[in-house]
Amino acid sequence: MLDEALLQQLPSALDPTTMAASQVVGEQLSTSEWLGPLAPVALSPFFGLAVLSGIGTYGPEALQQRSAIFQSGGSLDSPLLFWSMAGLALFTSLPRLTKVSKPISLAAEKLEAYSAIVILICVRMFGSQFQAGAPELQMGTQMGLEGHASSELMLSAGVGTVSFNVMMSAFAALNIFVVNVVKLFFEFLVWLIPVPAIDAVVELCNKSLCGALMALYCYSPWLATLVNLAILACSLIVFLWVYRRMNYYKDLIAGPALAWLLPSWFGQRGQTFQAFVESSTQRLPKYLPVTLTSEGGSYRAVGRRGFSRLEWILKPIDQQTVSENGWICQRLKLIDSEGKSFVLSYRKWVAGDSLYKTPSTVAAI
Repeated sequence: MLDEALLQQLPSALDPTTMAASQVVGEQLSTSEWLGPLAPVALSPFFGLAVLSGIGTYGPEALQQRSAIFQSGGSLDSPLLFWSMAGLALFTSLPRLTKVSKPISLAAEKLEAYSAIVILICVRMFGSQFQAGAPELQMGTQMGLEGHASSELMLSAGVGTVSFNVMMSAFAALNIFVVNVVKLFFEFLVWLIPVPAIDAVVELCNKSLCGALMALYCYSPWLATLVNLAILACSLIVFLWVYRRMNYYKDLIAGPALAWLLPSWFGQRGQTFQAFVESSTQRLPKYLPVTLTSEGGSYRAVGRRGFSRLEWILKPIDQQTVSENGWICQRLKLIDSEGKSFVLSYRKWVAGDSLYKTPSTVAAI
């Protein structure tokens, strides 16, 4: 009789522990459901979110049951979210079809990616916590919170869930940012190609690839996760190389226009300006950004390489030719105290810049 009484009490005593363990395991099992759609969202943030929300809101029930992210009543089950993302996807895609309007969409790409990151973090943090908290509240009501030890287990499981969600949210943000920057760089290179229809073709291919990756995710979240991790790994290999060049071309091309339109925000002030290492005998990475400050006849250059702070005092190699004025940039040929040479390039000055009227010897490049 005693054994039977213990056996009857055992399930109620173990239920909180079992539920806490199941909650953690459930979070771990949902990793593929979370990582799988990140690649298409990174390639086309608004379009990818529109597809996810469309499946969660209007998709077939069988498909909604395959992944917890599509479940009915979840964070993505929202007609307002779907139509908002669909409208924004259309609004940001149309300018990409022509070379005249494409720079506007490229300038807004970072805002689009950040918006997608914020929405996905809200889905992860708030949606999963509320869903995970519902069974706990129901179990607590049914059992009357039967033990202090059980309450501690539930609290520990909740803290573990929050930590796991924070970690997964941070990884999602990194994933989307890295892949999106690499994609944006190649879109910029395509924009430079003087073929009118190529931008529309590339945009169609981008949306088609995004749709194909979403279809793969609906078929197999695990397989989509592997593809996403492969894309992320390739993007990480070239990320620093791409990121430096993106900043360089953005400053050279968009910098003068922004300084002319909004000089109080983007104009150059004082004797300090940003430049980029075009070449050097110190084997610095090409297009490494540095801050130059004119100090009489010399320049103080400050930059960073990894976690190291770099600083030099540089002087012009040829006092007769202080700078070279090219089509889209200006160059300085400088030398340090050890005789090591640097070629630094920076954007063209406009009327809103403090150094616009600085005398220089112009040489066509």
